[in-house]
Parts: sequence; structure tokens; C-alpha cells
Amino acid sequence: MPSSDPFRVTLHGPGVQVDKQVDQAAALAILRVALGDMNVNGATTESPKGAETLEKQRPRLSLREYLDSVDASSNPEKITAFGSYLRDHMGQEDFTRDDIKASFRSAGESLPANIPRDFGSAAQNGWIAEDPAKAGRYYVTRKGDEAVKRSADGSN
Repeated sequence: MPSSDPFRVTLHGPGVQVDKQVDQAAALAILRVALGDMNVNGATTESPKGAETLEKQRPRLSLREYLDSVDASSNPEKITAFGSYLRDHMGQEDFTRDDIKASFRSAGESLPANIPRDFGSAAQNGWIAEDPAKAGRYYVTRKGDEAVKRSADGSN
């Protein structure tokens, strides 16, 4: 998992006032955007100084390690956890069913026999949602993030 040392993000401007602690992965993503490492379309440009140092400090976390750390057991929980991993560790803002199928394989998990049912259950639980502007692309909701966190904390 990312470093336990929290990073503080502060942003003040017209109509915006944010002062929040974030983990190392989020700090790196914010640093890249703020210092111009990503353009509007998400394409990577030159890496900013500081981002390289921050990235070197962060040990890589495999999908299997992440899945084990959040203790997801049902297929809808795993789908939600995979979506969180893709967003938080791979920089993907959203995901497809094919991304999730590849995640099951990458984590050494058996592919579920009924992916449509399991996606439906995750969506019905409010853990993931289809992006209304991008058919076939899903994102993890706040409720999904809370479910992953509860599972990781053992309070499911």
C-alpha cells in the first residue's frame, strides 16, 4: 500500500477552498497534473521534478497484493476493488468489463461464470456506475470506495 505518511493538498481560489490529506498515489497524480505532466486529454508529457522522487518512494503494489489487502471475497466486491486499483494505482479514470476480466486473470483469480450478473450486483449495491457520457465505461462510486475501505478494515 502507499506510504502511511499523508500528504496535504491545499487549493484556494475563486469559489474553491480545499485543504485535504491524501495518500501518496493521489499526491503523485495531483503533482503530475499541477506541474503539467498530463495534458487535458490525459496524454503524458514531460515528467515534472519532484514527481520522479515521489514515484521512486512508492513501492509498486500488484493487483493480487491489493486484492488481498482489501479482503474482497465476492465477485461484486472484487469488481469494485479492481476498479479502485485501476483508478488509484494505474491512473485509469474509468474501466470496462474487459478491463475487469483482465484484472481477474492478472490477480490469479478464476474468471466468474456470470460477469454480467456480478457487474449488475456491484451496480445494484451502488459500488460502481456506468458513466452516462461513455457507454460501457464504469467508475467506482463513493459508496464503492467506502465498501472497499470497510472490507479492508475488516468491518464488512
